[in-house]
Amino acid sequence: MSKKYRLTNDEHETVITFDDGDVNATVYTLQAKHVRRLDKLCSKHPDLFKCTRRDEYGGAEYMFPQSYVSFRGPRTVTMSEEQRRKAAERLHNRRLEH
Repeated sequence: MSKKYRLTNDEHETVITFDDGDVNATVYTLQAKHVRRLDKLCSKHPDLFKCTRRDEYGGAEYMFPQSYVSFRGPRTVTMSEEQRRKAAERLHNRRLEH
């Protein structure tokens, strides 16, 4: 009986590939949360998102338009003292309700 190789957490990677010569991006991922999310996108939008292969380690490769690849910086929220006070008051009232 052969033992199945188990990947370490460091081996659960996601690789995104795209270039100027193609309109599509390719994503290969071994991260279950990304596989689930991309599978859902394939079901909802089969004309845009396609699963092109799966492997024995639970990884999957997807192809979709590279315009859906996005890089974002951290969210920064600036609130005035009045907005901060009102938000704190709303939170306090919600906690009292429960």
